[in-house]
Amino acid sequence: MNKNLVLAIDTSGERLSVALAENQRILASYNACVLRGQSEVLMPRIQELFEKSHREIRELSALAAAVGPGSFTGVRIGLAAAKGLALALDIPLAGISCFHIAAANAQTPCLVALDTRRGDFYTQLFQSSKSGTPQILKADDIMKTNLPIITDKPEVFSNTSVKILPFPVSPAEQMISIYQTQKEVLLPPVAYYMRDAEVTLASKK
Repeated sequence: MNKNLVLAIDTSGERLSVALAENQRILASYNACVLRGQSEVLMPRIQELFEKSHREIRELSALAAAVGPGSFTGVRIGLAAAKGLALALDIPLAGISCFHIAAANAQTPCLVALDTRRGDFYTQLFQSSKSGTPQILKADDIMKTNLPIITDKPEVFSNTSVKILPFPVSPAEQMISIYQTQKEVLLPPVAYYMRDAEVTLASKK
């Protein structure tokens, strides 16, 4: 085991993001929009990180996984993969909120707004020394806050006066930084949902 080799996984949204770091230095990362089939793509991409870095999975010392809020299925895919690796290798696994991932390097105060894909946003306010209570807000309500926003759907606000701050290009690399430097925001590896999943029951004929 390499005591300083950490893998981060985020499959909570449209972007599949994984990163491998050693001694806080990013060895390799992968980031791409994957709307379907994340479960089939994830493990091969993780294997590629180790091959590019000339490391082996058995050398891992810790894992970090995004716990949400985000896609109901996506969050579960990332957590399931991380839990499987952590169990097999007997190493620690930490959860990280998608809000904290987005706001890791942002100026404050700001509002993180993550697309729910249902016409509104999961939001959380970040100030210099504390964060607010997460809420689900419509775009119009977000604009009324007059706060800079970090969002994965900037096009919704492109023709408004809202100041848009950069969304992380590599969420998994942000997670590595958080894991190493912000231990106080780490969470148990349990999925965090702000609303129930949409389930359509089959009709009886």
